Amino acid sequence: MAFSIDKLIELDAKNPKTILFIGESFLDVYVYGTIETCQDDCVKFTGTGEILSVDGGSANAKNSIKAWKSKGIVVDGMPSNKMRFLVGEKIVFRYDPFDKRDPLLLSGGVAGPHDRTKRTGLVIKGADAVLISDYDKGLMTPEFIRYVIDECHALGIPCVADAKRNPKIYDGAILKGNAAYFSKWPTNYCQQVMTRGADRPTIYQSRIRLPDKPPVKCVNHVGAGDCFAAHMTLALAHGFTLVDSVEFAHSAGRVYVQHPHNRPPSIDEIRRDLKMK
Repeated sequence: MAFSIDKLIELDAKNPKTILFIGESFLDVYVYGTIETCQDDCVKFTGTGEILSVDGGSANAKNSIKAWKSKGIVVDGMPSNKMRFLVGEKIVFRYDPFDKRDPLLLSGGVAGPHDRTKRTGLVIKGADAVLISDYDKGLMTPEFIRYVIDECHALGIPCVADAKRNPKIYDGAILKGNAAYFSKWPTNYCQQVMTRGADRPTIYQSRIRLPDKPPVKCVNHVGAGDCFAAHMTLALAHGFTLVDSVEFAHSAGRVYVQHPHNRPPSIDEIRRDLKMK
């Protein structure tokens, strides 16, 4: 049975959910320019003056579902930056400034390990689902990730982990990763969803095959995994099966990559993609 976006729209309107986005957030900074060859065989990037900053990481995941009535809450520190230098729409270089911030700025002040766990527990108790956006940059400790997953189990709410490190850390969550991640970290610890770019995702422990779809033009892949994971979590929060949630998320991701600068997909765009054969 195909996923029903109309059913999700109805549920979302009648009973909007609260989704907690826990993990690193940052600013994706796009710097546009040109490249020319220098006299000593180097290359020189010259900016055009066009610079655009948009939310990345867990903040981008939250923003990606802004078309829906359900709301997101981001639990993280102050954003850092990821700078991407572009010629046209092609990224030629990326620079991530070193970030040594204390983890998880909550309630207007930096929380230590004890307060971080206590305060986040209170937030989780008001949530209908949790997405862990882990970029393995030091803001999320394995102990804290385990605490979040255990809290979700105790409360009986879905927990999705957009993973970057050893899957043992996320045992008990629904593990979302790309093909490169699962080739590095083969695992049987979790329910697993492998994204494959424009190709249909693989859902391990499920014999249901998602339909093939025609290719789309990829304008921007940055943050597409955030968008996929957020929409999958949104559907799970409303009680949809993992297979239906993945089908919905795949269409949302396909819409996302067709637009620059982390633009959230609209409901009508997702509907059109779901109908594509």
